[in-house]
Amino acid sequence: MEREYQHFRGAFATGRLSESRIARWLIHEERWNILPAYDLEQATGKGPRLFTPDGELVVPDLLAMKFHENECLLAWYEAKHKTHFTWYRRARSWQTGVDLRHYLDYLKVQELTGQEVYLCFFHEGFMPSASDRANGSPSVCPTGLYRQSLRILMDLEDHRGEYQRDGRRYQMVYWNERDLVRVATVEQVKYRQT
Repeated sequence: MEREYQHFRGAFATGRLSESRIARWLIHEERWNILPAYDLEQATGKGPRLFTPDGELVVPDLLAMKFHENECLLAWYEAKHKTHFTWYRRARSWQTGVDLRHYLDYLKVQELTGQEVYLCFFHEGFMPSASDRANGSPSVCPTGLYRQSLRILMDLEDHRGEYQRDGRRYQMVYWNERDLVRVATVEQVKYRQT
Protein backbone atom coordinates (compact mmCIF):
# COMPACT_ATOMS: atom_id res chain seq x y z
CA MET A 1 0.00 0.00 0.00
CA GLU A 2 2.84 2.39 0.85
CA ARG A 3 4.49 1.71 -2.54
CA GLU A 4 1.20 2.53 -4.33
CA TYR A 5 0.88 5.76 -2.34
CA GLN A 6 4.46 6.81 -3.15
CA HIS A 7 3.88 6.04 -6.85
CA PHE A 8 0.70 8.16 -6.78
CA ARG A 9 2.45 11.07 -5.02
CA GLY A 10 5.30 11.04 -7.56
CA ALA A 11 2.95 10.87 -10.54
CA PHE A 12 0.74 13.58 -9.05
CA ALA A 13 3.70 15.94 -8.54
CA THR A 14 5.00 15.30 -12.06
CA GLY A 15 1.52 15.85 -13.50
CA ARG A 16 1.11 19.15 -11.65
CA LEU A 17 4.50 20.36 -12.85
CA SER A 18 3.59 19.54 -16.45
CA GLU A 19 0.17 21.20 -16.10
CA SER A 20 1.85 24.41 -14.98
CA ARG A 21 4.44 24.19 -17.78
CA ILE A 22 1.72 23.70 -20.39
CA ALA A 23 -0.30 26.55 -18.87
CA ARG A 24 2.76 28.81 -18.97
CA TRP A 25 3.37 27.87 -22.62
CA LEU A 26 -0.26 28.68 -23.52
CA ILE A 27 -0.01 32.03 -21.72
CA HIS A 28 3.23 33.16 -23.33
CA GLU A 29 3.11 31.54 -26.77
CA GLU A 30 -0.61 31.69 -27.56
CA ARG A 31 -1.57 34.66 -25.37
CA TRP A 32 -4.30 32.84 -23.40
CA ASN A 33 -5.39 33.83 -19.90
CA ILE A 34 -5.61 30.63 -17.86
CA LEU A 35 -7.91 29.56 -15.06
CA PRO A 36 -6.30 26.37 -13.71
CA ALA A 37 -9.32 24.19 -12.97
CA TYR A 38 -6.98 21.63 -11.35
CA ASP A 39 -6.51 24.13 -8.49
CA LEU A 40 -10.22 23.70 -7.71
CA GLU A 41 -9.71 20.12 -6.59
CA GLN A 42 -11.93 19.03 -3.75
CA ALA A 43 -10.60 17.97 -0.36
CA THR A 44 -11.77 14.43 -1.16
CA GLY A 45 -9.06 14.15 -3.84
CA LYS A 46 -11.60 14.36 -6.64
CA GLY A 47 -10.60 16.59 -9.51
CA PRO A 48 -12.58 19.62 -10.63
CA ARG A 49 -16.17 18.99 -11.66
CA LEU A 50 -18.87 20.62 -13.73
CA PHE A 51 -22.23 20.24 -12.01
CA THR A 52 -25.10 19.73 -14.45
CA PRO A 53 -28.80 18.87 -14.12
CA ASP A 54 -27.82 15.29 -15.05
CA GLY A 55 -24.90 14.94 -12.64
CA GLU A 56 -21.21 15.74 -12.30
CA LEU A 57 -18.62 15.72 -15.09
CA VAL A 58 -14.84 15.78 -14.76
CA VAL A 59 -13.56 18.93 -16.49
CA PRO A 60 -10.24 19.43 -18.29
CA ASP A 61 -7.34 20.93 -16.32
CA LEU A 62 -7.35 24.44 -17.79
CA LEU A 63 -9.97 26.95 -18.91
CA ALA A 64 -8.34 29.34 -21.38
CA MET A 65 -9.76 32.79 -22.16
CA LYS A 66 -8.78 35.72 -24.35
CA PHE A 67 -10.40 38.76 -25.84
CA HIS A 68 -10.17 38.90 -29.64
CA GLU A 69 -11.99 41.28 -32.00
CA ASN A 70 -14.64 42.26 -29.42
CA GLU A 71 -15.29 38.65 -28.51
CA CYS A 72 -14.30 36.59 -25.48
CA LEU A 73 -12.85 33.29 -26.71
CA LEU A 74 -12.91 30.28 -24.41
CA ALA A 75 -11.34 26.82 -24.72
CA TRP A 76 -10.67 23.89 -22.42
CA TYR A 77 -7.22 22.22 -22.27
CA GLU A 78 -6.48 18.88 -20.70
CA ALA A 79 -2.75 18.68 -19.88
CA LYS A 80 -1.15 15.24 -19.76
CA HIS A 81 2.43 14.38 -18.92
CA LYS A 82 3.70 11.16 -20.44
CA THR A 83 7.13 9.66 -19.94
CA HIS A 84 7.18 8.53 -23.57
CA PHE A 85 4.93 7.35 -26.37
CA THR A 86 3.97 3.67 -26.47
CA TRP A 87 4.66 1.51 -29.50
CA TYR A 88 1.49 -0.23 -30.68
CA ARG A 89 2.79 -3.01 -32.87
CA ARG A 90 -0.60 -3.91 -34.37
CA ALA A 91 -0.83 -0.43 -35.95
CA ARG A 92 2.97 -0.07 -36.16
CA SER A 93 2.74 3.41 -34.68
CA TRP A 94 3.53 5.47 -31.62
CA GLN A 95 0.44 6.05 -29.49
CA THR A 96 -0.76 7.95 -26.46
CA GLY A 97 -4.05 8.06 -24.61
CA VAL A 98 -6.25 9.14 -21.74
CA ASP A 99 -8.57 7.58 -19.21
CA LEU A 100 -11.74 6.55 -21.04
CA ARG A 101 -14.14 7.82 -18.37
CA HIS A 102 -12.51 11.26 -18.35
CA TYR A 103 -12.51 11.35 -22.15
CA LEU A 104 -16.26 10.65 -22.22
CA ASP A 105 -16.80 13.42 -19.64
CA TYR A 106 -14.70 15.86 -21.71
CA LEU A 107 -16.88 15.14 -24.74
CA LYS A 108 -19.96 16.02 -22.67
CA VAL A 109 -18.29 19.16 -21.28
CA GLN A 110 -17.55 20.25 -24.85
CA GLU A 111 -21.17 19.60 -25.88
CA LEU A 112 -22.74 21.30 -22.83
CA THR A 113 -20.50 24.39 -22.78
CA GLY A 114 -20.12 24.80 -26.54
CA GLN A 115 -16.39 25.37 -25.97
CA GLU A 116 -13.66 23.42 -27.74
CA VAL A 117 -11.74 20.88 -25.65
CA TYR A 118 -8.10 20.22 -26.57
CA LEU A 119 -5.98 17.35 -25.33
CA CYS A 120 -2.33 18.29 -24.74
CA PHE A 121 0.27 15.56 -24.30
CA PHE A 122 3.74 16.47 -23.08
CA HIS A 123 6.01 13.56 -24.07
CA GLU A 124 9.39 14.12 -22.50
CA GLY A 125 11.36 10.90 -23.01
CA PHE A 126 12.96 9.83 -26.27
CA MET A 127 13.87 6.30 -25.13
CA PRO A 128 11.21 3.65 -25.77
CA SER A 129 10.46 1.21 -22.99
CA ALA A 130 12.25 -2.15 -22.99
CA SER A 131 8.92 -3.79 -23.81
CA ASP A 132 8.41 -1.52 -26.83
CA ARG A 133 11.95 -2.20 -28.09
CA ALA A 134 11.31 -5.94 -27.70
CA ASN A 135 8.17 -5.52 -29.82
CA GLY A 136 10.00 -3.89 -32.74
CA SER A 137 9.65 -0.18 -32.01
CA PRO A 138 12.01 2.34 -33.55
CA SER A 139 14.99 3.13 -31.32
CA VAL A 140 13.82 6.70 -30.55
CA CYS A 141 10.39 8.00 -29.49
CA PRO A 142 8.99 11.33 -30.70
CA THR A 143 9.05 14.02 -28.01
CA GLY A 144 7.47 17.41 -27.38
CA LEU A 145 4.11 19.01 -26.69
CA TYR A 146 1.35 17.56 -28.85
CA ARG A 147 -2.21 18.82 -29.10
CA GLN A 148 -5.46 18.15 -30.91
CA SER A 149 -9.11 19.11 -30.61
CA LEU A 150 -11.57 16.52 -29.37
CA ARG A 151 -13.80 17.41 -32.33
CA ILE A 152 -11.08 15.88 -34.50
CA LEU A 153 -9.87 13.16 -32.13
CA MET A 154 -13.34 11.69 -31.57
CA ASP A 155 -13.23 10.50 -35.19
CA LEU A 156 -9.62 9.29 -35.02
CA GLU A 157 -9.64 6.90 -32.06
CA ASP A 158 -7.30 4.04 -32.85
CA HIS A 159 -8.62 1.74 -30.16
CA ARG A 160 -9.89 1.44 -26.63
CA GLY A 161 -8.23 -0.89 -24.23
CA GLU A 162 -7.15 -1.37 -20.67
CA TYR A 163 -4.04 -1.86 -18.65
CA GLN A 164 -3.36 -3.09 -15.14
CA ARG A 165 -1.25 -1.44 -12.45
CA ASP A 166 -1.09 -2.27 -8.78
CA GLY A 167 -3.93 -4.77 -9.13
CA ARG A 168 -6.37 -2.28 -10.70
CA ARG A 169 -7.69 -2.10 -14.26
CA TYR A 170 -7.77 1.20 -16.14
CA GLN A 171 -9.81 1.68 -19.31
CA MET A 172 -8.18 3.93 -21.87
CA VAL A 173 -8.67 5.43 -25.32
CA TYR A 174 -5.66 5.74 -27.66
CA TRP A 175 -4.62 7.83 -30.66
CA ASN A 176 -1.71 7.67 -33.07
CA GLU A 177 1.05 10.25 -32.80
CA ARG A 178 0.50 11.19 -36.46
CA ASP A 179 -3.06 12.38 -35.58
CA LEU A 180 -1.73 14.94 -33.10
CA VAL A 181 -0.05 18.26 -33.87
CA ARG A 182 3.38 18.87 -32.37
CA VAL A 183 3.27 22.49 -31.18
CA ALA A 184 6.50 22.74 -29.16
CA THR A 185 9.70 20.93 -28.33
CA VAL A 186 10.47 19.58 -24.88
CA GLU A 187 12.90 22.46 -24.36
CA GLN A 188 10.35 25.11 -25.38
CA VAL A 189 7.94 23.81 -22.74
CA LYS A 190 10.30 22.66 -20.02
CA TYR A 191 12.66 25.62 -20.01
CA ARG A 192 10.21 28.38 -20.93
CA GLN A 193 11.24 31.55 -19.15
CA THR A 194 8.42 33.63 -17.67
